[in-house]
Amino acid sequence: MRGEIVSEIASVEGVLWSAITSNEGFVEEVRGAPAKFLESTASLLPTMIESVGPILSNVNLGEQNMVTIIGENGSIAISRINLQYSLVTQMDEGANLGLIRRFMSESVDRLRPIMN
Repeated sequence: MRGEIVSEIASVEGVLWSAITSNEGFVEEVRGAPAKFLESTASLLPTMIESVGPILSNVNLGEQNMVTIIGENGSIAISRINLQYSLVTQMDEGANLGLIRRFMSESVDRLRPIMN
């Protein structure tokens, strides 16, 4: 089921790849790119997610549910599933961020009950 959900996200127009990663930086499920390609990215994700918390706290925005990093050639969105896992998606430059972020949020809601 986890793989099916990740596949659905990876098949959305503008998505390059999607993955479930652990807080230890391991790739649990991936579609759209070889897991080996994502190992270095996955190892950085826990630090990125943890660094956002104090920033949001300082400006009174509450807890993060999704972090989006926008670059010149595309974007990456990270959404926490639970304390141990995150859903990560890389998108093309012209991707519909709002649509993909909404789809990711819905997917996280589906993943939470099966990833305890």
